[in-house]
Amino acid sequence: VEVNSLGIDPSEYLQAFSHFTKCFTNKRLLVCDLQGVFNTNTSPPTIELTDPAIHYASAKGRRAVFGRTDKGRSGMNAFFKTHRCNNICKYLHLSAKNKRWDGNWRQQSSQGTNFHHL
Repeated sequence: VEVNSLGIDPSEYLQAFSHFTKCFTNKRLLVCDLQGVFNTNTSPPTIELTDPAIHYASAKGRRAVFGRTDKGRSGMNAFFKTHRCNNICKYLHLSAKNKRWDGNWRQQSSQGTNFHHL
């Protein structure tokens, strides 16, 4: 695993992104099982992902909405059994203890805040 110029392991971005997807979708969806290539030949460096799993918590009880790897709420729970918040999660205030995250993020987003600095 290559570490970028900020000293952050690329897998930390992937873990934080998965965590973010659950928060941003109000706990309805989680994108995980992220794998791919950390490409340092681009500027800025990119992570090229393949074959993600999406777990969807259907309010109507639908199953496997996003294919056979969609395990719904049980898939989300399995992800968070092993997930440990990293510095990126902390920077984005993704902690379960932050009850105001959703409202704060959506308010800033609707005001046209530029999130490129994150």
